[in-house]
Amino acid sequence: MRGAQRRNADLDIVRVQDVAGLSGADDATVLEWTRESMPGLIAVPRDVPVGVAIEDLLLIAEYSSKED
Repeated sequence: MRGAQRRNADLDIVRVQDVAGLSGADDATVLEWTRESMPGLIAVPRDVPVGVAIEDLLLIAEYSSKED
């Protein structure tokens, strides 16, 4: 995600491993925390190439609003 933040410093990216108590948690726990704490969730599958993920995330960030 550093690549995305280098291209757009305004991105607010939260990684599971950076949130106390979520690193190693099961999917249900992570999704519940997200539902309660975050306005939206974008999951990037591990098999998506990094460059593609960055481009897609930047497009989503550019063309969506906080209300979306």
